[in-house]
Amino acid sequence: MSRPILPRVLILLILSLFLFNGNGWAQTYGLRGGLTMSTMRGQTQFDNIMPGGVLGAYMNFGVDQPLYFRLEANIASKGVRNWSGIEGFSDSRLNTLYGEVLLCFGIELTRKITVNLGFQPSILMLAHHRYTLDEESFSGRWGEQMTLMDYATVMGLQYAISEKYQVGARYHHSFFPVQKRGELLDKVQQEPAFMTLQLFLCYRLN
Repeated sequence: MSRPILPRVLILLILSLFLFNGNGWAQTYGLRGGLTMSTMRGQTQFDNIMPGGVLGAYMNFGVDQPLYFRLEANIASKGVRNWSGIEGFSDSRLNTLYGEVLLCFGIELTRKITVNLGFQPSILMLAHHRYTLDEESFSGRWGEQMTLMDYATVMGLQYAISEKYQVGARYHHSFFPVQKRGELLDKVQQEPAFMTLQLFLCYRLN
């Protein structure tokens, strides 16, 4: 299911870059980093939230316009704790590491406030799962249980503190199950998909 989407994402990215570069619109680029707080669909209690981090780089195209294009490349950690819904399943902790590419539009509301709306494909780099099932503990890499790709819609706000620094908050809602069906997941009513909040700081380099 994930394979047909990837070529379309790459084509959209290439066309967007040509469009914004071809018009000679202003570009800015920099670094970004921050905190993530994530859980999965159906796991919305406070003790399900897994803290993590995000680090990456960004480039804006057409920032002299009220509507511009933003490209990001990030590495982000996501996960979930105390996964419920499976009988005999307890003390669980799923940690993952993803490489992410964000394609989004920036909409300038004021000189300091910008709305971001976009789409984010991600590729799984690492997955580790620790849990107890029927009083027996398990721990180890879980890559074979996970789908390689994840896809999310993204919405958020950024506030310009100064010409060089911006702070922001962004919600990422995955719409693709991040794990394959199996003995454990067949017992879960809702297919697991990540829900992630990012709080971040951007530093402009140019």
